[in-house]
Amino acid sequence: HDLLTARIGHCLPNQVDEVLQRFGMSWLGAGKGKILFGYPEDISLFKSPGAAQVTQWFSDPQASYRYEQIIDHEQTTSARLNDAWWEAVWRGEVTSDSIAPLALGVTRKFNIDSAVSQVSSRRRLRRPAPGWPGLWRLVPVVDTMDPLSRLEADKELARLLLDRYGLINREIVVREAWQRGDAPWRWRDAFRALRVMELAGEVKSGQFFEQLSTPQFITPGSFTALQNQALRRDSFWVNAIDPVAPTGLGLSWAGLPHRRASHFLAFQDGQLALVVTSLGRELTYFVPPDHANLNEVNDVLDFLIKDRRHRVVIDTINQIPAQQSPYLDAMAKRFRIGQDHKSIFLEVEY
Repeated sequence: HDLLTARIGHCLPNQVDEVLQRFGMSWLGAGKGKILFGYPEDISLFKSPGAAQVTQWFSDPQASYRYEQIIDHEQTTSARLNDAWWEAVWRGEVTSDSIAPLALGVTRKFNIDSAVSQVSSRRRLRRPAPGWPGLWRLVPVVDTMDPLSRLEADKELARLLLDRYGLINREIVVREAWQRGDAPWRWRDAFRALRVMELAGEVKSGQFFEQLSTPQFITPGSFTALQNQALRRDSFWVNAIDPVAPTGLGLSWAGLPHRRASHFLAFQDGQLALVVTSLGRELTYFVPPDHANLNEVNDVLDFLIKDRRHRVVIDTINQIPAQQSPYLDAMAKRFRIGQDHKSIFLEVEY
């Protein structure tokens, strides 16, 4: 959600579904609470070989079913199937044609009550607990790879990272922490594939950024774009685990936070302008309180209020108590500010 909103603004699940259907993309569970988005042929690179453990749920392994149909087939209830269902989702064995069940799962904490009761003045009405929306299907099984096939798969994974970053080095591979089946995809796997790609002229190696470790591998197209500074965007905000974020790369930037989902970074004119840690508990500005674009820098706080928390609680700003901060005047022009004995809190000014 943070990644999509940072690029295209507020995004609803049905809008994401439209994009997935238009480009033939899908999602796959990649561990509890984690998913991958991609094209089916790319997602298959992350699948473990072997049959799924839940094939008995699907009468036709090639067909798609509603969650309620699976329940009827198994002659069980939503609540009894629920835990095993989401374990299969996170293992990457079943997936849906929509992200709606994921959005609803976050709201429900991926739980379904055994029944929903409603009390009326005349009688107690009972109805089945709701299921999970969308059409669900088994994820195709992949075969065990021989060494040559594994090398080709490593090259495809390297190309995915090159598409994402334009450049690959050890820190980028480690930061992604990709799982290929049951085993992690390591730098040695990527390095071997990249050397073969270099011999074929698909990538160049060298040192293209001073603070990144070597060897660094880059595509010819990315090298040209780097020289021309093409597609440069100077003002934006991102989550600290967004691929665009410079976190986790071993850079010696003052104030750069750890790579955690609760941290955010805002850039202005190509420079780090604000670091938000712990969902707003601590703010660190790198621009003065009277900066002409401070309102734009604070876009990330607006996002946290509207899309994440509905209220941002701030304890400190630039290492001093938030109530004493000179940045409050600029915040007051955009947000409603409240405070208690310890903190201030921001809400949207309607």
